[in-house]
Amino acid sequence: MKSKAYAFMKWVSLLLYVCILTGCSSIASRVGSGYQVGQPYGGLDYAVDNADCNVYALLAFPPIIIVTIPLSVADIVTSAALDTALLPFDLILEDNGNNKTSFCRMSWR
Repeated sequence: MKSKAYAFMKWVSLLLYVCILTGCSSIASRVGSGYQVGQPYGGLDYAVDNADCNVYALLAFPPIIIVTIPLSVADIVTSAALDTALLPFDLILEDNGNNKTSFCRMSWR
């Protein structure tokens, strides 16, 4: 019989794992090639743009949508929270004019 402490630690580790894997759009939009600074809620925009990949995943392999939709929703929520925390810095810094594009390169046209 599993103890309550084991069950609690299992849920805490799952929550920690989800938090580590999500919210990275705010960080990814600010580092690397084509980084953008000085754009309020740039990470949220990047997260929403990348959520379009769920449609491509649905077309390629429909069962993967069970994983991608919750992670995308969590990424959008945590990116909005982190962008809100970073908002004063974005307002102080000058916009560098860069816009990071989605990592999905498919076009519907």
